[in-house]
Amino acid sequence: MYDNAANWTCLPDPTKPCTDWGYPAYVINATMTEHVKAGVDFGGTVSEPRDASGHDFLGRSVAPGSLSIWMHHYDNVEFHAGSFQLDGMESLFKGDSVSCGGGTSMYSLYKETDKHKTTVVGGGAKSVSVGGYILGGGHGMLSPDYGLAADNVIEMEVVTPLGDVLIANKGSNNDLYWALLGGGGSTFGVVTRFTIKAHPTPQLQFVTFIAATSPSNPMAADIVTFLASQFPGLNDAGLRGYGFLTMSGFDMGVEGVPKEWSGIAGAFTVVDRSAQYTESLLTKLNNTLLESSNGTGSVTVLPIQTYDTFMEYFDERFDAGNCGVTTLLKSRLLDRRALTHDLDALRAALIAATNVAGMIHFYPLAGKAVHEAANGGRDNSVNPGWRSAYVHALISTSFQPFNRTAEKDTQALLEEAWEPMVQLTPGMGSYINEAAYFEDNPAETFWGDNYERLLQIKRKVDPMDHLSSFSIRSGHAHPIQGPIYSAFRTRSSFGLSRPLHEPRAPHYPRHNPKSLNMPLFGKSNKFKANPPKIRVEKVTVSRSASKPPATSAVKSAVPSSNRSLGSNSARASPKPASLRQESHSPYPSSSDERKRKRAVKTPSARASPAVVERPAFDKDSDAEEDDGWLTLETRKRQRKAREEDSSRQLKNERSFEDGYGKLEYIHAVDVASLECKCVPVMGATEDDVAIELQYPCLGPREKFQLVWAKDKIDAVEASTRIVQLIAENYLNEAEAEPFTNQSAGLIRRLEKASNRNVQDLNGFKAALEEYNRTLLDLVEDGIIAKNLENRHELPRHLVAFILDQIYDRTVAPSVELLSKYENGTDYVYGELLHPFISKILVDDLKMTSKQVMVDLGSGVGNVVLQAALEIGCESFGCEMMENACNMAEAQQKEFEARCVLWGIQPGAVRLERGDFRKNAVITDALKRADVVLVNNKAFTSQLNDDLVRMFLDLKSSCKIVSLKSFVADSSYNINDVGSTILDAEEKTYPEGYVSWTNAGGSYYISTRK
Repeated sequence: MYDNAANWTCLPDPTKPCTDWGYPAYVINATMTEHVKAGVDFGGTVSEPRDASGHDFLGRSVAPGSLSIWMHHYDNVEFHAGSFQLDGMESLFKGDSVSCGGGTSMYSLYKETDKHKTTVVGGGAKSVSVGGYILGGGHGMLSPDYGLAADNVIEMEVVTPLGDVLIANKGSNNDLYWALLGGGGSTFGVVTRFTIKAHPTPQLQFVTFIAATSPSNPMAADIVTFLASQFPGLNDAGLRGYGFLTMSGFDMGVEGVPKEWSGIAGAFTVVDRSAQYTESLLTKLNNTLLESSNGTGSVTVLPIQTYDTFMEYFDERFDAGNCGVTTLLKSRLLDRRALTHDLDALRAALIAATNVAGMIHFYPLAGKAVHEAANGGRDNSVNPGWRSAYVHALISTSFQPFNRTAEKDTQALLEEAWEPMVQLTPGMGSYINEAAYFEDNPAETFWGDNYERLLQIKRKVDPMDHLSSFSIRSGHAHPIQGPIYSAFRTRSSFGLSRPLHEPRAPHYPRHNPKSLNMPLFGKSNKFKANPPKIRVEKVTVSRSASKPPATSAVKSAVPSSNRSLGSNSARASPKPASLRQESHSPYPSSSDERKRKRAVKTPSARASPAVVERPAFDKDSDAEEDDGWLTLETRKRQRKAREEDSSRQLKNERSFEDGYGKLEYIHAVDVASLECKCVPVMGATEDDVAIELQYPCLGPREKFQLVWAKDKIDAVEASTRIVQLIAENYLNEAEAEPFTNQSAGLIRRLEKASNRNVQDLNGFKAALEEYNRTLLDLVEDGIIAKNLENRHELPRHLVAFILDQIYDRTVAPSVELLSKYENGTDYVYGELLHPFISKILVDDLKMTSKQVMVDLGSGVGNVVLQAALEIGCESFGCEMMENACNMAEAQQKEFEARCVLWGIQPGAVRLERGDFRKNAVITDALKRADVVLVNNKAFTSQLNDDLVRMFLDLKSSCKIVSLKSFVADSSYNINDVGSTILDAEEKTYPEGYVSWTNAGGSYYISTRK
């Protein structure tokens, strides 16, 4: 819909440039399910946008160089009168329904159902297809009566990313059914058929009104605020539709309304009520307004028109909207509390938004049926904010095409203008189908509490992230972006294939009334779409720190395929997603991490006091993993799982001493090289395959070769990611500019040179060498050390990356040795994965660097090393399996060297061999321990009995984390002693948190009495 969503690569205006750069390389014209399945099977890990009508505010319907499945002609419609047999269920759906192909337009669906004197909940644009509209939730004029479009779907046929053709309803594939309805278009599969409830077509009263006062009225802002506060009551009384709110409106050509006005206007309907009822409703509003405004405000009502059917109304009042504009927008769902509780705060939010955008699109399209949908058995994954919302509000601003400065300024203006509205609506979020692609926290904004379950389902149905250009990923979530942005991982500068030669023109925000493609007044209205004159009223808005998410928005990244641990192997070898490495590590590898983040870009758009002017080590929220191609100043602070541990010192003194120039560690070239049967990439030859990489220390650069092989370190991916991490976490905004500049920064140059369509070896190596020199200068000037001195904790994605480096160089090359154990004995191997450990140590127990952690049965040492790095605490481990012990010791040695490379001081690590029941070091450590972790899932009953007796020596309040309870109850009966000395709390972990199964499960935190 928006030109900027495709990088202005082919504008509708014939006088403007047009290239095919921003569009798919291949397109499948799908008219049957077999076509879709063939496309999914062929696509593999190629970006696969699905395009039904292209009506997408987020630009997801196109992607350069991709395979596109065009659903536009998959538009068959079949009406079911009286009942419908649900697949896999004995019971019938009783009532009328309609089945349609995934590319069916709303207008076609309306016409077919009208033949049977019925209609469906649908969108307002004739060309919109059912697919993305329904899967994002789907609001419409009938939503207050029948719920959102997603609430009305009773069955779907879907082609999953793995190529399976499934039927999803409440009885079959229920999780997929739940996720599809609200989780976003083509994130969990390509829906080829919807079956939707059909409702008796209603009679509608259509009314246009303008509730207004003069902008010169000193009470104008108060009157506008009062009018906004009336909409929950008006919606409850039956009013719904498309309106807008302004502090300085344009000439509407309506008698009795001044050319300039402040108020709310729009086109609304009342369903199955008389014209007299509608008139009385607005008369009451007018009387209330007159009283509240001391006679300075009034409601002007145009003649009410009655339509006997929804189709009659739609044909008359809705027309094809315009596309081909250059626009950005922000949106928010507003509940009763936001609109009525604090009118001063509401007033400030309305002024701030209209000062920049001119008007707020104000759509009361929720109401009773939307609120009651979940209670009525129509549970799905749409944003929970809909269940209390009354108004869907949006602002938009156009800007000059091909002008990156204007784009950046516009985004900054919108974000600043909309922030008071965000603060006014905690936990409400936005409607994903009409939202900003530059949302900082999409998990919270679009799905709230539903996100965790969505993520689990995504990991199950799309473990390899085949549908890779959307915002829910098997590894993590990331800010919404169109596939164009996905290709270059930016948000504000979209990585054009050619430079912009047009001169930078001054930017003046312009409101474009048609930019949202929303029908405000219909074909026959007299309203004029002239830009309003912006009335600026200064208002001071108290801005607190960024609002924390209502829940932990994003779990830490996990491997992009849910690796299971079978009885014959310690780790199942992952399926290759592409010609890129996928690590065996329990942490996200450099390759996995980057594949998950390829779509994410963050603009330097917000000129506000919240800019990051220091190293961002305090950002330990999982949502930090969303940030991808980084610009420091836009990053909002995320909720902390614990208070900052001010006693921890991150700076590793050894990293900045000249004597560590000969530091020994395993270079990438030692495990991934031509000698290891890898193949060169980027056109490199044996003579020029070598590169080196500087770390934030005075230690030696790491040696890489530009090669690839399955399950090997990918130098291109790894080196670019390291540059990103250092720019993000070690430098302030000014210091990071040479790295993050979105037109000529080092990260941009590395990504452009390594792009599969460019493959510029010399350019890549030149950018890398410049990075090496720049970083070394920062180290030698003491800037890195000084920045580290002021920080006290590490973000999780940096912890994961460092641990991943260690694992890939020590354990992964010989991981098959861990499979040599005997089931049913104490010699059984399995791992708790990185997100699980962070959840336990940081979120649950809030450990600090002054505490002691002991891991009984520590395997290859993953937990011990993670605790020492992430928490900075003293960490002990003990393992009796020889192969695991050997790998643990190798990991510890590499860990110590890598911490020097990264300039980070970890906690002390002590790894012991042998039986922890007989180890003196462990016995002493247990007496001091604050946390004891034991993965006793597969321990024998005798070993669990022995453990309980060992816990007698623990100090009071020590926490014991286990996968099997030590406190006897009806389910578990390890030892009665446990009930005497321990208080236990059962918790649950989701899918993908342990190595031996994809399923979630229970774990226990016991406290020593």
